[in-house]
Amino acid sequence: MISTNWEDSSIIKRKLTSANFTKKIKKSGLPVLYDNNKLYIDNRTNNTLIIGASGSGKTQTIILPQLELIRLAFENAIVHDTTSKIYEMTKDKFLNNGYKVVKIDFNNLKGFRYWNPLEVLYKDKNNVFELGYYLFNDIEEFKESNILNIVINYFSLLTLYAMEVNNLSFKTIYSFNLKIRNGFYTFYSKIPKHIKKEVDVSGLLKLEDEKKEVIFKIFDKRMRRFTTEEMLRKITKNSFSLESLKTEKTIIYLVSNEKSSLTSLLISQIYDEFKYNSFKKTSVNKIRMNIILDDFYLINPISNISEILRNCKRYKIKFTIIVRRLNDLKNNYGIREYRELNFNNTIYILADDSETLNELCHAITENEHNKSLILQHELKALDSFEMIFLLEGTTPFKTKLIPYYKIKNWK
Repeated sequence: MISTNWEDSSIIKRKLTSANFTKKIKKSGLPVLYDNNKLYIDNRTNNTLIIGASGSGKTQTIILPQLELIRLAFENAIVHDTTSKIYEMTKDKFLNNGYKVVKIDFNNLKGFRYWNPLEVLYKDKNNVFELGYYLFNDIEEFKESNILNIVINYFSLLTLYAMEVNNLSFKTIYSFNLKIRNGFYTFYSKIPKHIKKEVDVSGLLKLEDEKKEVIFKIFDKRMRRFTTEEMLRKITKNSFSLESLKTEKTIIYLVSNEKSSLTSLLISQIYDEFKYNSFKKTSVNKIRMNIILDDFYLINPISNISEILRNCKRYKIKFTIIVRRLNDLKNNYGIREYRELNFNNTIYILADDSETLNELCHAITENEHNKSLILQHELKALDSFEMIFLLEGTTPFKTKLIPYYKIKNWK
């Protein structure tokens, strides 16, 4: 490896913006370089992929400094925080800065803040199909695509009927399913024809009674998650509105230490809200939204993720997605969609699998001779807090970031 082929830091600085942790800044950004206690950031609205295995220092070098910069720029954020540690370390600063701080703990009903996934239907009832996808796509018995589509359409039918009778709630949908099980055609005949035209349930109607009952039973089990007394209290109203995220300072911590479709659903609903707002001539997304998704492998697939990453910039949304290895993306989304994912920046901190290391070696090249700048064993042997950046518009370069615990008290 010829070290002089790495991009020089003086050239990189010209493409970055200087910042510090003591003054208000115009735009937050990704920490890239430190020089004599001076920080240089990439503040473009770009999507970033970070490859950092457990123990790589990603929280101290990337996540915490990034959140500090978001606070100083008065921007908004959503953070996937599997252990609540990030919440505990940062919430007070955001509260003291006048932020609305929302913690949605999917692991603990007592910590579950108010968020009603059904509320988006009042704005556009066509969202019912996407909502159904997120509620049921992680159920093993529904993995087969035609069965999943049948279930989504069944959920959509019951939900639109609940809206029709002005009683939209998970409890109502749950009760409709019970009535269906007690007499399918008796209940089905009560649903207005215009709803039946909107939702194709022919697949369900063609199923044998035994197969219908299997679907109804599993559907019943999933709906019961949302109809406990405590959960109903908490999802019948919101502790924040999706609309307010475009104009009010807010940070949302999503806490879940196991695979969750609800996390994916909320992210999708927020993206749709920003997208919807951008088409309204009388409204504007005033505050940039930063979505930081650590432990991305614990988030069930986000529908149309490649389209979201491709278009989010125009809606003032930027993603930072953190994986342990590239297979986290391939396994969740498949090879085809993985290749379509649009990341402007890639940061390598640490990986321990040969497939990721091999793919990165091919990506980390200098342009003139298309020669790899680093070998696999060298990637595995980077110093602590040393990382490799592939920023949009630059040649790959090495940098060493400073952990947050060393910089948080800079004056």
